Amino acid sequence: MIKSIILSILFMLPCLSINLSAQTLKSEATVNGIVKNSDGEVLAEATIQLLDGQSRIMKKLVLSGKDGAFFISDVPAGNYVVCISYVGFEPIYKAITIYPEQQIASMGENILSLQDTILEEITIYADEDDAL
Repeated sequence: MIKSIILSILFMLPCLSINLSAQTLKSEATVNGIVKNSDGEVLAEATIQLLDGQSRIMKKLVLSGKDGAFFISDVPAGNYVVCISYVGFEPIYKAITIYPEQQIASMGENILSLQDTILEEITIYADEDDAL
C-alpha cells in the first residue's frame, strides 16, 4: 500500500513540474488604460498604437471601447512607445517597458488635450441679395 502511494507520487511529480514550468514561461503582458479628454469625458474609439521602442515600427493597434478603456494583449517583454490619438486632439506618446514574467502593464488615465488649429486666412463671400 505504501509502495503504491510512493509510486503514484513519483509519477505525478514530473507532470506537476512540467505544468508549473509551462506557466512560468509565459512572458507576455496586457497593456491597459483609459482615454479621456481634459474635461474628464471618456473618448470612445481612440486609436492606440504600440510602437517598437527603437524603430518606432507599429507592432499592434487597438481602439478604445465605449468606456474609453483599451487592452493590448500578448505584448512580449521589451521597450515600447504607446501612441494614443483621437481626431481633433493632440496625440500623446508614452514610453513603457514590459519586463519578463510581467502580466499587466497599466497606463492608468491618459488625458488628451484639444488640438490648436491656426487658420491662416478666412474668406467670406456674400451676394447683395443675401444682405439684410
